[in-house]
Amino acid sequence: MNLPIPISKLSERVSRSKLIAKGLFGIEFQTAKGDDYYFDVTTPILVNHVAKKVSKGSTILDMGTGSMAVVGISLWKKRGCKVISCDINPELVKLAEGNVKLNKAPIEVVESSFFQNVEQEFDTIVFNPPYVTASTGEQRELSLERSSQWDGGEKGTDVLEGL
Repeated sequence: MNLPIPISKLSERVSRSKLIAKGLFGIEFQTAKGDDYYFDVTTPILVNHVAKKVSKGSTILDMGTGSMAVVGISLWKKRGCKVISCDINPELVKLAEGNVKLNKAPIEVVESSFFQNVEQEFDTIVFNPPYVTASTGEQRELSLERSSQWDGGEKGTDVLEGL
């Protein structure tokens, strides 16, 4: 079957749609600029699964929150849990803080590589790690500025192996 748009391009268009993002997650979004997107194709599955497991009293770490802090904000809104979001990229931290503020969410956003700057204990840690292989990212011409969001290394699992 020959699709008019390759799946990778369709996925990219969907993940960059503010309207689809708002419909999926029920939260407000700043306008994505440049290489930013609203969510990854795995994000709705992650949010729905975790939302079933956490409660109002839960404390959650949203690791690798990205530019929109969508996982943390969604879990806070759906379940009323306490969330701290972190990301290794300082620019993404600033953008995530803007989306947290837009949603009036009581979420702290921290610049951190894994647990480096987050020392408290959490009931749940959510991490949608970079999983695209470096060669696939190059082939798809994904942003090098945003490689911390997608570059899973040679095998796509390098980030997880570093934990």
